[in-house]
Order: sequence, then structure tokens, then C-alpha cells
Amino acid sequence: VLYKFDYINIIIDSELNIIKCNASLYQMVDTSNIVCLADFLSESDCKNILNILNDGSGNYLTKLQVGTCPYVLIDVNTYLDGLYTMNIYDVLAMSRIVSFVEEKNAIYENIFSTLNIDYFTYNPVKDQLIYMNDKGVQTKLTFKSFFADLKNKFINIPKINIYKQKLIDCDKYTVFESEYDSRKIKLTLSPFYNTLGEKLVLGTIVYDSLSNAIAEKNLSEDLDGLTKLLNKIAIEHHITNRVDISKNKTTLLFVDIDDFKLINDTYGHVFGDNILIKVAKIIKNCIGYNGVAGRFGGDEFLVALNTTDQAVVREIARAIRTGIQWLTAELDDNSVISCSIGSARYPDDVSNSMDLFKLADKCLYRAKNKGKNRYVLYTYEKHGDMLNQSDEVIVGAIKIDILAQKNFDMIDKCYEENPPIEEIFEQLYSIGKFDRAIMYKGKNMEEVLYFHGDDNYSYDGSYLVQDNYYSLFAKQSYLCLSNTTQLMLTHKKEIELLFERTVKAVFQYMFKDENGNPLGCISLEVLENPRTFTAEESYFYTLICRIIERIMKRKNLI
Repeated sequence: VLYKFDYINIIIDSELNIIKCNASLYQMVDTSNIVCLADFLSESDCKNILNILNDGSGNYLTKLQVGTCPYVLIDVNTYLDGLYTMNIYDVLAMSRIVSFVEEKNAIYENIFSTLNIDYFTYNPVKDQLIYMNDKGVQTKLTFKSFFADLKNKFINIPKINIYKQKLIDCDKYTVFESEYDSRKIKLTLSPFYNTLGEKLVLGTIVYDSLSNAIAEKNLSEDLDGLTKLLNKIAIEHHITNRVDISKNKTTLLFVDIDDFKLINDTYGHVFGDNILIKVAKIIKNCIGYNGVAGRFGGDEFLVALNTTDQAVVREIARAIRTGIQWLTAELDDNSVISCSIGSARYPDDVSNSMDLFKLADKCLYRAKNKGKNRYVLYTYEKHGDMLNQSDEVIVGAIKIDILAQKNFDMIDKCYEENPPIEEIFEQLYSIGKFDRAIMYKGKNMEEVLYFHGDDNYSYDGSYLVQDNYYSLFAKQSYLCLSNTTQLMLTHKKEIELLFERTVKAVFQYMFKDENGNPLGCISLEVLENPRTFTAEESYFYTLICRIIERIMKRKNLI
């Protein structure tokens, strides 16, 4: 079977104007605003393609300075009168030099830094051979002169007629290996079809003192052992080179798995590692050939996209977020796997890689603070000068020193001869910086005993005793929901009851009788903007509410 590969297909006229092309071209050049080959090819490449049109030679091997395919084979033939069809093939993918590398786009440079690679194409029909060395210099050779050059590098090479016949008969990927003068040499042959449907053979010659051993060693050092994405050093190196040296348009996505420590603590590290592997595959599948990904550390991933088109970035970020959500279906106990993503672009938002990292990180923290399980794509119009804002302003964090001595003074009030319940309740609302606090009474929560805060929203408490919501209090008397948005996946019906009241985070304590029947409830609510409660906060609120419950029962108020 002859191999067919993904390629860029373009129909051009004699002046290199683009009449039609497939979407792969736009992906390579990162724009759809191109009307001529001269818009993205160098002057010398355009000149060589014009020569192909004139002499009908058909093939041109070159290095492209754009996109993610630095070594390409350009194949041009007549399409209609005055029109030509041109295919651009990724030589490295065709010759399988780096077929063992999943993230090949990011690590071409590592291979080229250690190996010398020559290429040639052979057209059995025209008996034509085009040769390009590792400097990008292309020459047309007779097969005899090319064979003589190969024989200087190889020992066990067939006689010229036998070797030529192997090229003519080549119908599958073939590898020849040999050693010469302490140099390991590898030659591959890859058959494919040109634009006329004719069989061509792409040959690749790799020779160096250690050849593939060096490449594989370098590549293994660049990959994260668990996820097989680029490791921290490699992905940082790729981004800084892309931004600071090559000045290429780049979008950085900072991806963080939400509450990953809790996942590890609940299910174990083996399970956690399995989640990391699956998340890495999701990220890689979502970005495709639009960029590369690496594991930054722990449960954090970096994605470097070769586009700054906000629509494309949003589509990829959404695909990653929703893809990770689907992992939920594989877990027990209705647990949730979700992620938060922050994004920034070069040169649209920043002028260097350091600021790119910093801005994407700040956007990640904003995504966390807004409730997790979401992405924040930076734009100056929407977010202002976030780069120079303090972290406290960025995340909008509410800092509460819950263990301050003055807060424990509340406990002393609880043990006074006639405890001031309403005063204690108001102080609890104040120190927790809640938007409102409500104390309900009755088995149907029909009576509001005390209320503080925003009264613009419904404070009907009947939802608290609905079966699907009251079940949340089955194992314990309190309920601490730091992120109601994230829980929509596992407790949709219950959380929708909070959403109707615009509650984004809540601490609730249910008063119960000896049989577990509801007597009343304290609801401490955060509205509009999500918030995360610390462990110390939840312990403190539980303690105070428990004491209030005892006082209420002692006074026969519930």
C-alpha cells in the first residue's frame, strides 16, 4: 500500500495567486488573509516554484520559515490551462524520522541539533532525482552520481542497478542501516502519490556519530515520564525560544486541575497519576497541530498555541475544559474532575515570554477565584492592566483571619447567663464577610428569625427541606459549598435551587430533633461572586452554629 499523508493542497495560477486551498494552509500560516504564495513564502521559494511551472519538473525540496513543518516537499503539476495544483508535504512525518515522538512539532530543533539529515525525491516515471542537503541546498543529480556519493557513506550498499530497482519497486516504508567510519547511517524510503497520481519516493539519509541514539536520548530527556508531554524545562525552553528569539505569534494556556490534592487524598496517588495521564491525552487531542503542550509540574500544564486568534483559542480552551469534565463519568461517588485555564497572547498582550507566563498565571488565578471549572482569556478591554495589578486585586480574594482573638470572644458571649443570640448571629455574618445571613425556624423553614445583609433576592427557605436538597444533610448537620458552579455536574437539581437565589458559595447548619427531623437552619451566603472557604473557616462556623443550636433548644426557641 502506498502511503498518503496529510498535506496542504493549493491551486495557483502562473503568477502564484491562490485560487483555492484546503484549511491546512491557514493552520500553517496562522491567517486566512492570504491571496498569493508570496504572502508566506520567501522570494527564493517563489522563484523556484515559478521555475517548476516553466520547466515542468514537478518537485521542489525546501525549508519553510513558517508554520510547523520546517522541511517540506513541494509538488507542482498542471491542473487546467493556466492553473496548477500544488501539494506541500511534511517531509519529517513522511520519512518517519521522528515517528516515535508524539510532540514532534516542538522538538524538531533538538533532532536537527544533533543529526545531519539529507533528503532526496525520486520519480521512477521520469527517472529524476532531486537532492537536498541539511543546509537546504537543492541539486538535481543523475542517479549514477547520487549513488556514487551514497557509496562513500555506506558500506553494505547494493550495486547501482539493484539499488535503483529497489527505488523503482518501492511500495512500502523501507529502512536501510549501516556503519561507516564510526558513523551510524540510516536511510529510509517512503512511497507516496504526487498531484498527478504518480508514485514518488522520498528518501531520507540520517548520519551522525550516534544517529538516532542521540536523538532518542535527547527526546527522552525532554519528555515528562508520566504524561509523555514535554517536561517543565522543555516546554519553557520552547516558549521562550518561540517568543523571545523567533518572535512568533503565541498564545499561552495555563491549565490547572481543580482540587487535585483532594483527588489524590480521596482515591490515592495511583488513581491521581491515571487522571494526569488522561488529562494530558485530552489536552494533546484538543490542540492537535495548533501547538504543543507540556507538564509544568504536579497538576499544572502549559500549552503553547501557534495562533493568537481569540476565536480559535476559545474553541481549544473550551474543548480542553469540557473534555476534562467528561472524566467525571469514569469515577465513583459522582466525583468531579474539572480544570481552570488562564490565557495570554504574544505580541497582542505582552512583549516578552516572562510577561506572557506572568499574565497567563494571573488569568488562571482569576478563573480559580471566579468559581473554577472555567477559562479566562485575557483582553485589555475586559480585564484592564492585569499584568501590573497586585495578586490580591487580580483574584479578588477575601482574606479572613478567622482565628483572630476577637472572633473567639463570640464563644464567651455564648456562655453568658443570657446569651445575646441575635448579636452573636450578626457578628458571625460580619466576620465571615457574607453577603447575607438568615436564620430559619420551623420544619418547613417558614419563619425567618434573624436576617442580615442583601434583601434583593428571595430568602424563602422552603427549598432546604425538599427531599433532594435535605438529603445533603443526611450524614452531618452542616453543609459547606465553596463552589456551587463546579457541583452543577454532580448535584445539578440541588444546586439549581441555590442558583435561583444567585448563591455562589454557602455555609449552612441544620437544626435537628432527636429523630433527625428539621427544626431550623442557619444559612450564611455569598452572592454573585464565588468564594472558597478555608478549612479553619468551616470549623469555626460549625462550632458557633452548634453552640447557637444548643442555646436555641435550651430556650425552647426551636
